[in-house]
Amino acid sequence: MRALLSGDAEAAEALATLVGELETRTDAEIVVVIAARSDAYRDRSLAGASLLALALGAVHLLGPWWISPGWFLVDLVAVGVIADRVLRWPGPVRRLVPAALRAERVDRAARAAFVEEAVHGTPNRTGVLVYASALEDRVVLVPDLGIDGLVPRGELGRVQTALEASGCDGLEAGLRALGEVLARRVPHTAQSDATDLPNAPRIRP
Repeated sequence: MRALLSGDAEAAEALATLVGELETRTDAEIVVVIAARSDAYRDRSLAGASLLALALGAVHLLGPWWISPGWFLVDLVAVGVIADRVLRWPGPVRRLVPAALRAERVDRAARAAFVEEAVHGTPNRTGVLVYASALEDRVVLVPDLGIDGLVPRGELGRVQTALEASGCDGLEAGLRALGEVLARRVPHTAQSDATDLPNAPRIRP
């Protein structure tokens, strides 16, 4: 994952080759999006900055020293900048942002990427988006309507559960498991060759 985000051409080519191999056995179109993060979490930064500002205000008001209004405003701005910078690093995000909220932001970004990458553009609506977000360490599957009609939800659900357990490190194994399900439920026919989408992963730094 890190190699892909850093622009490693060999890693991107290897992933594209894997997607191409999987698609030789299915009419489904697999689109992989690799994102550095799914949200800036500015709302959490604002909440943190607000709490720190209240604490700072209490210290200035109740403390034994006097501070001018100008310096007080400078302190508030500094607190806001620090709170924003802190949530740009993976460690603080994973510690300070609840897991449910991180998952919700990744799911929302995945649904947006599904539209942006035109995964719904295949004639029989047999596209599947595989969206991996590095900062949140989460991988999400977004199948199109045609896949929903052909593949039992339980089978895709098991692949999704395995991906959630392994995170981004399990992306390749998850793709192979997805490929097995699609080969069995949406087997390859001649028409898939005419609707082939690019296999290269879409990288979002």
